[in-house]
Amino acid sequence: MLLRASRLMTSTGPPIVPSSAARADRSLENAASKRWSPDEVRALLLFVGVGLGLAAAAALAASVVWSPAEFEQRGLQTWFGLEAVPCPGCMLCGLSRGFAHLSRGRLAEAIELNVLAPFVYSAALLFVAGLPLGIRALWQARRHLVCGS
Repeated sequence: MLLRASRLMTSTGPPIVPSSAARADRSLENAASKRWSPDEVRALLLFVGVGLGLAAAAALAASVVWSPAEFEQRGLQTWFGLEAVPCPGCMLCGLSRGFAHLSRGRLAEAIELNVLAPFVYSAALLFVAGLPLGIRALWQARRHLVCGS
């Protein structure tokens, strides 16, 4: 530090600073060489799982609150401020209405709308059921990563 300061004082030109590209290259090299510990990977997977659990809880709550007819009218999209456009026919078509039918115990109507509806609904139920355990494990992982205990 002293050597650099003395060199800057005797230099007549502006101080030499590494270019932003050189700094970015060094930071990318440092990031690429860093390996994630198993605890960090576990915490990341727990975070993703808890996020999926919360999203599944929201989807299940919406399927209980709104009827299939309300989903079909596309009134919910405009209620959320989104533009209601016709669906081109993807794998997810009919899934929200299928969820609403399954929440009311109508399996045949849900399968008629989308064959995947019962499987996705079951997966959503599993994510929601595991949510308390995931939050607890994420809390413990956070304590372990931050405190090191």
